Amino acid sequence: MALAFAVIVCCTCPWLIRSVAADLRMQVLQAKATTSLVPGQQPGRLNGTWSVDIELLIRVENDGETELSLQGSDVFMRSGAVLVRRRADGTEAAPRLDTLAGGQSVGGTVKFQLSPWPADPGSLQLVLGVEGRPDDDNPVLDAEGRVVPGLSGEALAVVPLLKWVSESSRFSVDRLGPGGALALIRTQRDLDVLSAWALAGPFRDLLREDVERVVLTSADAERRAVTDEVGVWLSGLQQNIRSNVRPGMMPPMLPPAVNIQPPFPVLDRSFRYLAVAEMNVSESGNPFARRRTTRGDLKLPESIAEGLAPVYRYAPIAEAIRDLQSEVAGVRLGALAGAVDRLTEDEAAAVLERARSGSVQQQLEVASWLNQIPGRRAVLALQEMSTGDNEELAGAAIRGLATSREDAAERAMAVVWEAGATRPALRTEATAAMVRSGDDRWTAFVAAWVRDFLQLSQNGQTGGIQPEQLRGAVAFLLERRHEPTQVLIREQLPGIKPAKFQDPLLRILLDQGQPLDLRAVHRAADARIRGGDITLEVLYAAMILRDSAWTEQLLADYRQLRNSGRQEDQRSLQPVLACATAAQVDEIVAQWKKLTWTAQNELLVHLAAVDHREWKTLAAEQLRDSPDTAETAINLLSQEASEEALAVLRDLLRRQIASLEGTKDASARGRDQLQRLTAQIAGFVHPECRRLINQMCRDSNEYVRDTAKEQRTNTLVRSPAVRSLQQESQLRDADRKQEADQMLEEVLRLDPFLAEAWLRRSSVRMHAGSFDAAMEDLRRAAELSPEHVEVESMISLVLVRQGKVVEGLQAADRLIASVPFDDYALYNGACSYARAAERADTSAEDRARWIARAVELIRATNATGFDDDEHLAKDVDLQILHDHPEWPALLEAAKNNTGRER
Repeated sequence: MALAFAVIVCCTCPWLIRSVAADLRMQVLQAKATTSLVPGQQPGRLNGTWSVDIELLIRVENDGETELSLQGSDVFMRSGAVLVRRRADGTEAAPRLDTLAGGQSVGGTVKFQLSPWPADPGSLQLVLGVEGRPDDDNPVLDAEGRVVPGLSGEALAVVPLLKWVSESSRFSVDRLGPGGALALIRTQRDLDVLSAWALAGPFRDLLREDVERVVLTSADAERRAVTDEVGVWLSGLQQNIRSNVRPGMMPPMLPPAVNIQPPFPVLDRSFRYLAVAEMNVSESGNPFARRRTTRGDLKLPESIAEGLAPVYRYAPIAEAIRDLQSEVAGVRLGALAGAVDRLTEDEAAAVLERARSGSVQQQLEVASWLNQIPGRRAVLALQEMSTGDNEELAGAAIRGLATSREDAAERAMAVVWEAGATRPALRTEATAAMVRSGDDRWTAFVAAWVRDFLQLSQNGQTGGIQPEQLRGAVAFLLERRHEPTQVLIREQLPGIKPAKFQDPLLRILLDQGQPLDLRAVHRAADARIRGGDITLEVLYAAMILRDSAWTEQLLADYRQLRNSGRQEDQRSLQPVLACATAAQVDEIVAQWKKLTWTAQNELLVHLAAVDHREWKTLAAEQLRDSPDTAETAINLLSQEASEEALAVLRDLLRRQIASLEGTKDASARGRDQLQRLTAQIAGFVHPECRRLINQMCRDSNEYVRDTAKEQRTNTLVRSPAVRSLQQESQLRDADRKQEADQMLEEVLRLDPFLAEAWLRRSSVRMHAGSFDAAMEDLRRAAELSPEHVEVESMISLVLVRQGKVVEGLQAADRLIASVPFDDYALYNGACSYARAAERADTSAEDRARWIARAVELIRATNATGFDDDEHLAKDVDLQILHDHPEWPALLEAAKNNTGRER
């Protein structure tokens, strides 16, 4: 199935080409393109071909007065030498090409799929014409070898697609900064895969002129969009992305293991800076572009400044000073950012003057950089702006002052702080800036602010402060081990109001974990719980402190919110259980049936953790009453893995199997439940768990059988001896018997509970003539994995080899009767009858009958899809059948099987 992702382009500027019929013209009004990666057929590797689905809104118009006939014509896409038919459209949206009277027009939507994307996208043309069959000897063929049609004559109308995209985009390029180092490109069209090819030309022109910095933005007030896949392409054009890329390929658009060039242009050089500003970023659906690499929400001045700042860092200082007066805000910011730390105090005079007398916008631009200008005058300018009436400007200046390294900054901050005595918001802003700076110089100021707030909070006042600001300030002080603040918080914590301000302090002190801190939190939490003011932070404190006196109130709060029915009010039962005594837990257990499904699971987890006497009974009850939602119970029983727990799980699996009785397959929901539980049980070495899995392998339901066999295989793969078991098989195939025997012993040493290893050694010993030793290995395998078909089928064969012919053949027949669809039972049954027939003491009548039975069983084995004809031909256990007239046909049947799943 194709991996499709949408790239939507909407254009309001029509563009047309006159046709050879002077009065006929075709217009493209809108375009929508969707790129796809169509997977190839190479198994085990993601590979394929890029294609582009293009949807065009067009209009065909007769400008003249003479009636024109369009019967037999259609709209095509010319891609290089290939003429692509439009895709069938069953809707009324497609244009109806018929007779057009003078002045009449017809419009509609046409769709095309271009696969592969053409090597020269500039050749793409929208064509109106009449289809014809090529009559030359070398027709153009498509990717599937079919003849590509052409036009029977000259096209009626033609629109070059990329030329239309370019002209409708109306790209404008402005050069900014020293020597025009940055190009600002504006577009009137959304940027998609088609726009990328239209942009490739301007990009190459800029790189030829050594312009390596670009900002893309909308051309007008309406914000245009850039798709995320175009954002990935743009990111790949920057040096930091392309540093480790082989030539000619663009890694950001390449999915893993695919060496197919995506439908985006490749440039010979990369840009140093490429940004998208003030544009929307739209989802394309491209699975390889899910990682966002483009931010369209960046402001244009900041984007320009970011691109130009490195240029101004090395540009002559005179140019930077000149551009500080530029009319373009981004240029002014870039010059300031790049040159501010190179200015002398005299050269900075113009900047400082603008800080005092410039417009508010200019002052805002300067405020963020004054902290990097050396000298006392810059600090005084920040001080003046910090105490001014403009709040936005004051905030920017305070942040600059908090990060200034000048000695005068502390004195200036003290002046600002004094000014905040009558302006509490100013002190709050200053405190936030100090906290953000992380500078120890401001510890005393932050401590004073916290102390003032704590005094206010005792009366329920907040002074416009937000809880996040308080949390940050307290964390700042405690990181610096400010003991007076910590003592003050411990003393006043219970009285802090409202609760949303107390909550962050509860969490901070809990995380501190000091005994005095925990004691203060206990006092505050106790008052909150008894007063019914229970928030998530209080519940967190209850889980840490675990006071049984809180249990009843917490449980009442839990029930009240549960009964409200509002999802946002629902709480966890865990804090209640953390505080509850054993007797209180028993009271909650007695109300099991009244608990919600979530609460039952939380209670089960708690009961299992404390090994409560009732937890397994409750788990079994949940599995019986609500098996669809009992995953927690299954996991807990699996982790506990006692005899009782495993018995409960096996009973549940048997009930699920029984529910499928009479059906050939299982529903999607039934499959999920059966798979999860089978995987849990198959993971245990316990013989009864293995017995159940083996019984499932014999089940009449095909899905049950397949699920059990899959999980049994997974168990084998997880064995620590699986690699050694594979090596043993390879050594034996290479006729290195002694090494294979040694490796088999190593397998048994690594995993003595692996039934397949004992089964393998029994086969080796049987073929070596050690029948009694082989039977001992089989008995051990049967103990580890009871009712295993392969083990039981081998037992019947070894019994025959021991001379217990009747017992062995009866065992083989019983097994075949129980699993007539199992190839192992049928094949080894054939081997048992063949070995019985070749014995010297076998009568001629029995020999003929048993050979016929062996042939019948091989025939049945082939019917299951058995395809190992080489093993069949070489198997010494079937040697007596080689002279049978049907033997060649049996080999041929196995060879012709297509390796169906057995």
